[in-house]
Amino acid sequence: MPPHRGRGIGSALVDTATQHATRLGAIRVTVHSARRAVPVYERLGFASSRQLLQRPSD
Repeated sequence: MPPHRGRGIGSALVDTATQHATRLGAIRVTVHSARRAVPVYERLGFASSRQLLQRPSD
């Protein structure tokens, strides 16, 4: 929500979730992001990939 942006709350949540997934044995964490959030994920160590393809259901 706009009043809460820029406080690091989202980054802390993603970082905690990623660490938890790693502790559970995940070898990869994937996110689906809005364009404006891409820099946040990149700062957290995520890299963009053009390999993910999707086909919407009919």
